Amino acid sequence: MSYFYKKSDTLENLVNKYFAAIEEYNKEKYNGSISIILLGSLSRGEGSFTETENGIKLLSDIEYFTVVPDDFTDFEGYTDYCQIVEKEIFGFLETELFHIDNTFIKKSVLPRMEKKLITYDAKCMGKTVVGNDTVYLLPEINIRNINKRDIKDIVTHRVFYALNYGMSFKEKGDTEKYRYCLAKNSLDLMTVLLVSRGQLASGFIRRFEIIKQLPIDQKIKNYFEYCLSVKLSTDCEYHFKVPEMEEIFLILIKTLNKQFKVCIINDFINIKHVMKRRAGILKRMLKYGAVPSLKHTENLIKRFENKDFLTERDKLNNLILNGYPLK
Repeated sequence: MSYFYKKSDTLENLVNKYFAAIEEYNKEKYNGSISIILLGSLSRGEGSFTETENGIKLLSDIEYFTVVPDDFTDFEGYTDYCQIVEKEIFGFLETELFHIDNTFIKKSVLPRMEKKLITYDAKCMGKTVVGNDTVYLLPEINIRNINKRDIKDIVTHRVFYALNYGMSFKEKGDTEKYRYCLAKNSLDLMTVLLVSRGQLASGFIRRFEIIKQLPIDQKIKNYFEYCLSVKLSTDCEYHFKVPEMEEIFLILIKTLNKQFKVCIINDFINIKHVMKRRAGILKRMLKYGAVPSLKHTENLIKRFENKDFLTERDKLNNLILNGYPLK
């Protein structure tokens, strides 16, 4: 399989080497009982990188589920080994835009996973890169049963990340990293736009193909096409300066946050996970002794509009409501 949209034998080999090392460790240490489902851009062949005078820099994260037997206990040992391999293979390539994100999931839990976007993408485009295939165990998800509260939360996540990472790049004068940050977070909003119009798709390229057919402002379509070219490092007939990108990103998050609605029927379909999320918020409220603002998303949008930095209270609110960032 190919992980990157633009060809790079070097990076393809490094990713293969990373998972091959884990595969060997899996066989030796755990008798091959672990499986890894690759997620995100790399699983779709949409991975991106940039070539600078200092060499290749990875832009796309490596995201995956590590599926373990129900009686698995060696989480710390496995994590330590993966971090050692990561440093050995990718240490010289890492930038602020590249991370390796692993989520442990017990095998018996796969069929009962929350019907949210990451699960849908894993079912549609996830690739087994270590161990036996387990993708088939994931639940079937469609536009009717996907948890739309998870989709609406994308607006909050995207503006938070644009502030948390983007403003730092902007302050440092690193325009290209800031441009990439805006482009990536804008592309994620395509999902919210599509679901609000009754459509669900996996992958930036596929989502954009559908958006091109929608009766929306042509400038928005051109903007998404430009963002896609930034993400994939391809040519585009359109060009948007950073202030224009900020303006359109702001329009999108304001509009989607206001217009996207979650119906009672959808909450009922996903009641178990809706209640679980609320229980998690209550637990974190008690742990941190704080009540989050009911206008958290609107406050974040206002910060972006005013070109402000996140406050510690913003970060605490986000931690209570969404479970990140953790200290």
